Amino acid sequence: MTVWRLGEHALSRVSGGIDANGDGVAEFGPAVLSGGESIAQKFVGQSVADAVLAVPTDPDLDIYSRKTPEGFRILMGHLPDGLYPVDDMIAFLQLPQPLADTLRSRGKYIHSSLVLLFDEEAGRIVYGGPDQVGLISGTSFALPFICGGPSPGLG
Repeated sequence: MTVWRLGEHALSRVSGGIDANGDGVAEFGPAVLSGGESIAQKFVGQSVADAVLAVPTDPDLDIYSRKTPEGFRILMGHLPDGLYPVDDMIAFLQLPQPLADTLRSRGKYIHSSLVLLFDEEAGRIVYGGPDQVGLISGTSFALPFICGGPSPGLG
């Protein structure tokens, strides 16, 4: 028998994933937590010139309202998977304040998913910051279940 219970986990981000026991080593890496390879990892270390794409400038896209779910979905469909300058994406999607300021404060480049934000260091893409999960594309919900597992002796 498997018993699931609510509990507390003293988790911390470390290089390479999540430290669950406080030793500074990642027991749970991105592939475990997300169920696959990290989305962010493929951009880290690339040159800015190679990794960053230009936002579409097709004036025909201006007929789509950014304020309707359908118009927003169509606009997002015109963005190839990749990184874009944050200010260009704010203008392209006509994002309102304070969202625009929040995005600007977290990085110079944003992934087309609008979830992952990146910066640059010496002309190379870097990822992460105090408000981001390091190199993990899954959810934080995965870890308690991985840590919990079956309860020994109950079954």
